[in-house]
Amino acid sequence: MEMWPNFFVVGAPKAGTTSLHHYLQQIPGIYVSPVKEPHYFCTETAEKAHIQRVSRQADYLVLFDGVGDETAIGEVSPVYLRAPESPGLIAQAVPDAKIIICLRDPVTRAISHYWMHWRLGIEVRSFREALDCYCYANNKDMPFSYAVMESGFYFEQVKRYLDVFGRDNVLFIMFEEFERMPHQALAEVCRFLGVNASTEHISTEARNAYYEPRNKLALTIVQNKLLRKLAKKTISQSTGWWIVRTFLGKKASRPLMGNYELDLLTKIYRDDVARLNALLDRPLPWPVAGARSSAAETAADEDTVVSG
Repeated sequence: MEMWPNFFVVGAPKAGTTSLHHYLQQIPGIYVSPVKEPHYFCTETAEKAHIQRVSRQADYLVLFDGVGDETAIGEVSPVYLRAPESPGLIAQAVPDAKIIICLRDPVTRAISHYWMHWRLGIEVRSFREALDCYCYANNKDMPFSYAVMESGFYFEQVKRYLDVFGRDNVLFIMFEEFERMPHQALAEVCRFLGVNASTEHISTEARNAYYEPRNKLALTIVQNKLLRKLAKKTISQSTGWWIVRTFLGKKASRPLMGNYELDLLTKIYRDDVARLNALLDRPLPWPVAGARSSAAETAADEDTVVSG
């Protein structure tokens, strides 16, 4: 008998999905596919963005062969949120699916996404250079524009899921709240999925802490386009990231972002945040106007949740 997931963590990227995937694996009654980001339900978007995905149904369903007596069965693919085709494709396969959407202040999310691209050699420009190009060169096809910037316009992305699955079947987790109170957020996830389990035992150590290339040679290696192309063809994306973090990277403090970049990002996302606030009819834990403090707004690591 085919076993399909009945819940999906659909994004956003750099908003705590790695931590959530790790924590859910520790909760009795919940099964999460051991492979994070299979991206099965984002056909056109994965092809356009050159994202690796599990493309065959048989290979996708193998991810759930380990299901025992768990009642909540899920997978985590952050690209599903920005992929216009994903809500419809998920609904075709699992009409009564539960959807979990992780959101983060789009300004700090974009900065975190940029640093990931820089460390992997996808982006070699400074953030200011890339941001100015996005704003003034009107080039929306580069990875910076498509992934770093466009992923933060949440309103339309969220509305698609609400329209397809209805509000009762969509749970929102705000990164900033998840970071402060992880056990409370996990308890809310359990209630949403109908799982009666305690979350107090969950170890909420840091996941995906910030790192950078350990030296100039490491930076040269990760930014080599030929090596990146070869790696894509021979190893999985998760394996590639592990190699980079383990052998070529070192833990470090995130570089601070200047007020110019922070103010410009705030202006870019302000209207969309206001529309999202009205759509969800709940306060969002993000500033929507005014200048930001570079020290205050860039201190948190990307998918990192630490115990309080």
